[in-house]
Amino acid sequence: MFGGEYALKQGNEYSYLTDSGRSSLRLILRSGFKDKKFLVPDFICPTIIEVLNQENVAYDFYNVGTDLTINLSSIRNKDFDAIYVIHYFGNKHTNLEQINLDNKFFIADHVFSPHFEKPKNLTDWIGFNSLRKISCIADGSLLRSTVSLNDSLINKTEAPFVGLKYEAKNAKFEMLQNQDFSQDQEVFKLSQEAEDALNRQTEIYQISSRSLSLTYQFFKNLNEEEKIRAENYSELEKILTLKCTGADTDFYSFFNLKVNKRDELRKWLFDRQIYLPVFWPGVPGLTHELFPSIISIPIDSRYNINDMRRVAESILEFYK
Repeated sequence: MFGGEYALKQGNEYSYLTDSGRSSLRLILRSGFKDKKFLVPDFICPTIIEVLNQENVAYDFYNVGTDLTINLSSIRNKDFDAIYVIHYFGNKHTNLEQINLDNKFFIADHVFSPHFEKPKNLTDWIGFNSLRKISCIADGSLLRSTVSLNDSLINKTEAPFVGLKYEAKNAKFEMLQNQDFSQDQEVFKLSQEAEDALNRQTEIYQISSRSLSLTYQFFKNLNEEEKIRAENYSELEKILTLKCTGADTDFYSFFNLKVNKRDELRKWLFDRQIYLPVFWPGVPGLTHELFPSIISIPIDSRYNINDMRRVAESILEFYK
């Protein structure tokens, strides 16, 4: 038989697109998971804890080491219904196969990964990412699940923070085009207004039309993007020996360092127009060695090997 309709096997997964990782998490919780007890890592973004608290979800912690690997002994004998696993910067956590997760739901936070798959050994699984953390896209989160979620909870409009975020991105573009760095504070102000709007948001929205279009372009160029990121990562690896996470990933998102005097280093680099993000600044009442010491270096296709050398040498200069 030649031609006609494409044949496609009926899948056993459900897919959704929301405006952000936190909206994807809210969709999961509001689709029948609020009454389940979660086990979450003790190195975690405060936003996740805020969402769990706002949704009145019970949770306990397991331990993540300073190398961003999971301490399996901290999971055994714990009472929980669903385990929340963060794949830090694409880390695969293959050692979790040693834990019996029968009758437990597996929630996989692939925040820094453009693509992800359900592990073959799992039955009950939900995975999601956050496209805005790894690209120029202002909003977007792909969510895949082995169970049906309540997509009627997704507002079919653009999230309020999105327009503000694109305004900030355009202001930065104009600043770089004109080489007018006096506008730096204005760009920061716009970006902060967008983040504040996102932090106030409790409703779930779909990905915006502009971001959906940019997502197509991002994946169209993904092979070249991955190549540049791998080269930049390799260059930093030659110069810096302070990294806190290995390269067990298919997609290099950031080069991550565990350092002393992290906040002093960050301010020192700010003064040299080097802006390095801190994704997990700390959670009130929770202690972890990485909260005050981890810092990340962007390695995406905006930058080349010379940029990597400049950043690395500046970091080494600080510690001299």
